[in-house]
Order: sequence, then structure tokens, then C-alpha cells
Amino acid sequence: MAGLKSFGGVGRALHNRNFRRYWFGLVISTIGFWMFRVTLGWYTWELTNSPAWLGIIGFSSLIPVLVFGPIAGALADRVGHKRVAMSAMVLSCITALLMAYLIVSDLMTIHVLFFTATLLGGIISFDFPARHAMVSDMVERKELSAAIALNMSTFHVGSFIGPIVGGYIVVEAGIAASFIVFAFTTMFFFFALLFVYVTPVDKSVANETVQRSTLLNDILTGLLYLIRNPALKWMAILNLCGAMLLRPYMDLLPGYADVIFNRSVDGLSLLIAASGLGAFTGSFLLAMRGKTQGLTKILLLGLGIASFSLILFATTSNFLFGQICLFFGAMTLVGASVCSNSLIQHAVEPHLRGRVISLVMSMGVGGMAVGSLSLGMLGEFIGLRWPIIGGALVVLVILIFVVKPMRAWAAQLEATTT
Repeated sequence: MAGLKSFGGVGRALHNRNFRRYWFGLVISTIGFWMFRVTLGWYTWELTNSPAWLGIIGFSSLIPVLVFGPIAGALADRVGHKRVAMSAMVLSCITALLMAYLIVSDLMTIHVLFFTATLLGGIISFDFPARHAMVSDMVERKELSAAIALNMSTFHVGSFIGPIVGGYIVVEAGIAASFIVFAFTTMFFFFALLFVYVTPVDKSVANETVQRSTLLNDILTGLLYLIRNPALKWMAILNLCGAMLLRPYMDLLPGYADVIFNRSVDGLSLLIAASGLGAFTGSFLLAMRGKTQGLTKILLLGLGIASFSLILFATTSNFLFGQICLFFGAMTLVGASVCSNSLIQHAVEPHLRGRVISLVMSMGVGGMAVGSLSLGMLGEFIGLRWPIIGGALVVLVILIFVVKPMRAWAAQLEATTT
């Protein structure tokens, strides 16, 4: 594996045996996750033909992260990131199989789908923060930026491959089959983690923390740390803006595929695949770059370009041009997210990492949940185009006000991460 080092930051990260094993499991798991996401969206549209329900299901599957994410981060800091992630994976598998059973048995309705999607979202809220924080337990600090970017690029290459595979499975074998495959890909990652060694929790520190502090105090400690650090606070605010106002376009794509582009599930798969390919491209290029200098500038440019790209997507009726817009929009939006996560993980003190990451992720995913619900409801009354256009315009206005403070804190953030 010595030859891996010639591939820049990606090679340096994959040269680490533990991270390499983790990564193999992540590849399969993320493909399954995105298969599930495209199937969930299309099944919702089949049941209701309602933009509002698309927003509601998107909200239900994400809002638990806002509620349980901070708890998950504090719990992971106490008992170990790997242990929390693996436990959540088992429960995710069981829930996905339950959903498949309900569909096959003709017991699934939109209200049951809402309940099970919310349940699965609650389980994933424990998985994702622990999984992301675990990366820093496997690699050296100098490899962390590249490992985080590769971790995210892998997640988004799944968003390119998963929808295509998911669309094929839905057409050939049905909705339930796609949910079953998702369950087995989750367990594949579980078994991969059995062979991954991570730095164990310091038992003395963990026991002292349990004795002196409650779980709520742990969460408040992470929150106060985030609020009192102006650079991290601004980063979290930008994460929230992008998540609430830009990212919800994903939950409206089933409606776009049908109403705007006159396509079926195959069209939806191609739209999500174009978005996924762009997301992978942006995060992979940053992984190859493998350094933190200049990430603040890339973050700001990424949010600006993503906003313009989504405006163009929302105003076109040409399917090919729409795919191109989604490619560039996702590439820059996810690139901005990679920059933000890299800077935050480098800057946060190790013993607070799980809590702070879970808080930032909770704000981001919770913001996306609120945005999905809001844009879906607006789409019910004013059409699918204007909610996306309006959200992008608001982000552009916000950028005008945050560029100056972010530039002021860029030197501190990037110096901290070297």
C-alpha cells in the first residue's frame, strides 16, 4: 500500500489500515443509504403526489437529528464513537426491514411511512455524529483534513451511484427490495467496523466526567464552547444557512422529475445522480488537495456559486441543463460543507470533538429538516420553482454580511488547523 501515498491527501489517508477498512465499509453503506433516500422520496410521491408530503417526510427523517444529535455526541464522547455507531447500525437494519415488511404486507400508508421514517431518522441521529467523530480516532492530525474530505466524498459518491442502483431495483424488484438492500448494506458496514481499531475512551477521564457531570451538562459545555469561539460560531451559522435554504432542493426532486421534466423514477434517479456526481467531485478534489490553507475562501465561494446554480436549475425546463446545474450546485455546496467540517474538526479540542461535531451536524440537519418542510409547504401553494429560488436569494444576501467577519477569522481558523 506504499504506492497510495502518491495520490496526495487521499493516498495518505488510505495508507492508514484502520481508516482503509472503515472506508471500505463506508462505501457500501453510503450506496445503500442513497438507494433508500431516492426510494423513500419516490414512494412518498407515489402515495400522495404532494409537494407538501415530500417536505413532511423529508422533515420527519431529518428532524430527529436536531433533537437527538447533541445527546448522541455527548454519549459518544463518554462510551466511545465506535460503540455508538455500531449499535445504531443494528437498529437501522431492523427498522429498514420492518418498513419493507409493511410494504409487502400492504400495511404501509403515508402516516405509517411518516412514523417509520421518523424512527429511522432518530436512529441515524446517533450513527452519523459518532461515525464522523470516529475518523479523528483513526488518523494522525496531519492526515485529518484529507480523511474528512475523503469521508465526505465517499458519502457523496454514494449519492451518485445509489440513486441509479436504487432506481433500477425499484423498477425491477419494487420498493420493498430497495429497503431490504439498504438494511444489508448497513450491516456490511457493521461487520467492517469489527476489524477497525480506534483509540479507546480514556476510562479515567470518562468515569470522572460521569461522576462530575450529567449528560445535559456535557451538551451545554459543547454548546458554550461553540458560542464563545467566534470563528466556530460563524462557521456553524453558515452551515445552518446552507442546510436550511439550499440543501432542501433534494427533497423536492421527485416533484421536479414528474411535474417539471415529465419523467418517472428513472428521471429522478438521474437528477439525484447528477447532484451526487457533483458532490463527489467537489469533496474528492478537496481530499486530493489535503490542506487547510484557503478553505475559508473556498467555503464562501462555494455557497455563492451553489446559490446561483440552484437559481438556474429552478428556472429551466430543459432536463440536461437541469442536470448540469445540479452538478455544479452540489459540487460547490458540498465543497463548502467539507471546508466547514474540516476547519471545525481541526479547531475543536479532542475531548469536546464529539459534542461540538454533533451540535454542528444537528444544526445543519435540523435546518435542512425545517427547510424541507417550509419549502415543501410553499411548493404546495406557489409551485416548485419559487421556494428554491427564494432560498438561494436569501443565502446570497446573507453572504454579503458574513464575508467580512469570516475573512477576519480565516487566519485564526487556518492557523489552528496546521
